[in-house]
Amino acid sequence: MSIHTARGGRPRVIRRSRRRSIAVAIAIFSFVFGAIVGIERAAIAQSAAGAAQIQSLFPPTSIVSENRIGNLVYAPVILDGRKLFRVAAAAVSDADPARGETSLLNERVDRIENELYGLIATGFNPETLQINVAILNGETAIVASDGDRVNNQPIVTVTDLDARIYGFSVSQWAQALSEIIHQGAIRAYRERQLPYLLRHAQIAAAIAVAVAVLTLGLQSLEKRLKATTIALPGPTPSLEAVDSLPSAFRPSSPEEVRAADRSRAIAQRQEVINRDRHRNLTSLKQWLLQIAKLLLWIGGIAAIAGLFPWTRWLQSWLASKPIVLVAIVLLTKLSIDVSCVLVDVFLNTLVQRTTLNSNGSQRQALRFSTFSVVLKSVAFFICATVGTVVALERLDIPLGPILAGAGILGFAISLSSQNFIKDVVNGCLILIEDQYAIGDFIAIDPVMGFVENMNLRVTQLRDGDGHLITIPNGTISIVRNMSKNWSRVNFTIQVAYDNDIEKVMQILEQVGQQLYEDPEWSDRIIEVPLLLGIDELAHQGITLRVWIKTAPLQQWAVGREYRRRLKLSFDRLGISIGIPQQYISFKTDTNGEVPFPRSSQ
Repeated sequence: MSIHTARGGRPRVIRRSRRRSIAVAIAIFSFVFGAIVGIERAAIAQSAAGAAQIQSLFPPTSIVSENRIGNLVYAPVILDGRKLFRVAAAAVSDADPARGETSLLNERVDRIENELYGLIATGFNPETLQINVAILNGETAIVASDGDRVNNQPIVTVTDLDARIYGFSVSQWAQALSEIIHQGAIRAYRERQLPYLLRHAQIAAAIAVAVAVLTLGLQSLEKRLKATTIALPGPTPSLEAVDSLPSAFRPSSPEEVRAADRSRAIAQRQEVINRDRHRNLTSLKQWLLQIAKLLLWIGGIAAIAGLFPWTRWLQSWLASKPIVLVAIVLLTKLSIDVSCVLVDVFLNTLVQRTTLNSNGSQRQALRFSTFSVVLKSVAFFICATVGTVVALERLDIPLGPILAGAGILGFAISLSSQNFIKDVVNGCLILIEDQYAIGDFIAIDPVMGFVENMNLRVTQLRDGDGHLITIPNGTISIVRNMSKNWSRVNFTIQVAYDNDIEKVMQILEQVGQQLYEDPEWSDRIIEVPLLLGIDELAHQGITLRVWIKTAPLQQWAVGREYRRRLKLSFDRLGISIGIPQQYISFKTDTNGEVPFPRSSQ
């Protein structure tokens, strides 16, 4: 069976498999989310019907779910996790409407809820229970009576402010409120009876089984995703791989060399982006499965909690806090992933445009790779900060004191972290001025090596021994970049005085010219090697210097090859290198004796 490949050598079967896996992950996530919503709707269908009957008693109003309406503050009265009605109080002032009255309002709400639960605890007769409007101590009140265990038990005092938030008069609101309390008490009584509890226990067991089955399915899919490896495209041929090709397939002309250089730079950058996309995609799918399991368990617990009156408050809490937090985390994660993908796409477009119009294609690819790391870090910081602020706001944690405390703390930290600020500022200048990038070979006294990673705070080098060296950016003052745009072989050699110096210089030029014209090395050497001439005369010999301008990071390979060819030429033509010389002379005194030798170099 043959596998057809698309342009660039990427198997189409792998692409179809990737698209299929994405579709399966999205479908499962949608199914789990829909199942959670369906389970919760089915579990609270009965209570929703009762709530609809209660709401039908109220005329349409413009009340919004806030803690304040005009100059009134209000709070809900909750029975078994359901909001029955609201009670109100006057706001103290516009500047701080809840101060002073909030505690009194909460005390009143607690007192009303205690009366309602006390009524249910008496075990009243639901057939004879009556909720009536009465006048107690000159105030309109709601009382309960069943002719047996409960006798005119006061539930709540109706005030003008309570009626005002619904647009009723006190008498109208008292009649409506008595019906609301009657239905709420009857419903609470029935939900505590054994048949109701047994029936909903069966529903809870069915929900638990469904959650367990779906969890096993998600775990199976997660294991399959971890075990499945999608083949990545092979690495882009490096310079050494291209050099190992037969001579007939190597670029020979300068135009072909530059074209091959640009093609390699584009291919290398595209390979990095493809691998990043694959890694981000795989991580995203695994993360979606984890979120799906979390949502499934939260939804299952919320659905089961909503079936029983004693735990229904947990359902409201789960729906208002954890699920919202999970959604915020999910959106934050998606924002980070999307930002990383957008950074890759944007920089890849810039690389393609630059490499098509510039000879420094590899340099631009390295620089954009460095910017990619920094931009992704900035995107992560921004998305994480926004997500944290939104999460704190949803948790009803006031942001003002936090921001004020963060400002004071930041000022205190800034005084003690001047080195950190210096590192960040210098890191920004390094990026803006393009002093070096990831992949460059630099020397920062007293160390040197390849730039393996860098951000706004530190630069990490890998030296020749394989050691990873971390340098704070604030301590970098002088940088020697040995691979930016081009490099150079600074070659010196000492030859003996008895050689024909003109012949030696001619050999140096010939070897350099042959190396420059060799198709195997022409793409690494930018210009014809330059013989500077005699650089020094010393007792060891005559020092000659040659400069060879090479492509970035090719100075070592070119230098080694030039020395090898020069050694073979010297051996063939009998050229001897310089040897340290020492002359010893003897002088005699008047008696013809030699007191001591005298040497000179």
